Amino acid sequence: MLDIRRVVSAPEARGFDVPTVKRSPPAITRQGSSAFQFLKRSLSFGKKAGNKERPLPIPVGDFRSQFVDFATSEKSEDGLVSSATFQPVTTRQNEDRLVFQKWEIDGRSWRFLAVMDGHGGGGIVSEHAVRTLPALIRKSLEECSTLNPSNVSDILRDSIQSFDESLFEVLRALCPCPSSPESLSPEAADDIVNNNLYLMQRAMFGSTLTLALVDEDEKQLWAASLGDSTVALSTIQPSGRRSANQLLEHHNASNYDERMKMLDAHPGENVFDEEYVWGTIAMTRALGDFPYKVPLIWSEKYFFRTPSKTRSNRYVTSIRSNSKTPPYVLSEPSIRHLSLAETPPGQEPYLILFSDGIDLLVDGVFTYRPREKYKSTQIVASLLADTPDAESEVVMGHRFEMGWSEAGGNKALEVLGNLLAGTDGRRWLRILNAGDENPESFYVDDATIVVYDMRTLFK
Repeated sequence: MLDIRRVVSAPEARGFDVPTVKRSPPAITRQGSSAFQFLKRSLSFGKKAGNKERPLPIPVGDFRSQFVDFATSEKSEDGLVSSATFQPVTTRQNEDRLVFQKWEIDGRSWRFLAVMDGHGGGGIVSEHAVRTLPALIRKSLEECSTLNPSNVSDILRDSIQSFDESLFEVLRALCPCPSSPESLSPEAADDIVNNNLYLMQRAMFGSTLTLALVDEDEKQLWAASLGDSTVALSTIQPSGRRSANQLLEHHNASNYDERMKMLDAHPGENVFDEEYVWGTIAMTRALGDFPYKVPLIWSEKYFFRTPSKTRSNRYVTSIRSNSKTPPYVLSEPSIRHLSLAETPPGQEPYLILFSDGIDLLVDGVFTYRPREKYKSTQIVASLLADTPDAESEVVMGHRFEMGWSEAGGNKALEVLGNLLAGTDGRRWLRILNAGDENPESFYVDDATIVVYDMRTLFK
C-alpha cells in the first residue's frame, strides 16, 4: 500500500517535547553580518540618495536564494504537490502547519491536503491537528463500505467534529465532578491545570482548518473548512486567462451569512465588536478555542488558570462579560463536493490551499498598503500561469518572474516568492529584515501555500 506522507511544521511552543523543523536565518538577515550592515548603511533600505535610487549590489537571485533557505518547502515524491511556509522574523513562531498524503483506499488512489493556521499558542492546536486528523479521516474511509459522495462528506464532517470534541473531552474527564465543575476547589483546579498544561493549552488555543480530498481515479473532489484559510480550484478560462474559484466561504464576521447566523443564535447578546467575536477573535468557526465553546465555569476553573504569554486582560474580561449561551465559535465545518469527471479539455486545473497570510500579502493590510482590496485567489491563480499577468503585477506593485531557478521546480515556493517581492530587490531586503522594523508599519504574517497540479488527471 502506497502511503506518501509529508508534514511541514515550525517550532512548537516552549515546554513541550514535540519534534520540530529547525531553521536558521539567512546570513544577510543577521544584525551582526557584514552584508546586512553594509546594505543598511549604504542603501538605507532602498531610500533614494539625492534624486536617484542606489542600485542594489546584490542580485535579486541571491535574495531569492536566501528566501529559499529560510522558508520551509517540500514536494511530493511524484512532484505533483508542492508546499511552502514562511515567517521572516526569527523571534516569531510560525503557527501555520500543512500536510499532504497519498492514499490507496478501496483500490483507488486518493490525495489528501490540508492547511492549518494556529493562533494563540505557538501552533499547539495546528500541530496536533496535522499529526492526528489525517489518520482519523483515512481510517474512517477505509472502514466505509460505500465511498459515495454523501458518505465521504459525512466522514469528513464527523471526523473533524470528533477531533475537535476530543480536545475538551479529555479535560472534562480530568475533573472529578464533570457534571458540576463549580464544586471544584481552587486548589484542586490548580493541581489539574499544572499537571496537564499541554492538554489545557491544546483546548484553549485554536486553529483554522482547510482541507481537500481527491479521489484521483474517479475524479471527485471534496473540500472542508473551518475559519478563514482558503481552498480554491484554478482553471484556464475560454479567454485564455487563468482564474480561480474559491470553493468555500471564510468563517468570520466579514461574511454576512456567517455573522447573521451567529446573531440569530444569540438574540439580544453582544456578540461582535467590529469584525471580531467580543473584539478578541476573528473566526466564527475553528478547531479548539474552547473558552468560546463551553460554559464560563470551565474557563474559570481551567483556562483562566492556564499560563499563556498571549492571553490579554481584554480576553479574560470579554469572556467573563459576554459568555452566556455558548458556543460562540463553532466546530461544524463547511463541506463541498465537486465532480471533476466532466472537466472540459484545456482547463488544466490546479488545486490551491493557503492560510490568511497569503490574503494579507495581497490585501496589503500590513505590507504595501494598496488603495483597495483584491481577490487573493485571482492573484495566486495568475501566478500559476506560464507568463506574468500585467494586472496582477500592478496590484502587487512589483514584477514577477515565472519559473525562477532558485525555487527548484517547487511551484508553491515560486508563487510565494512572487507574492512577497518578485524581482524587486528592495522589497526582498525589507522582507528578509522584517524583524528590524516597527511591526505596526510593516508586518509579514505566517504565510503558507499548498499547490496540487491536477493536470495529469485529465490527460
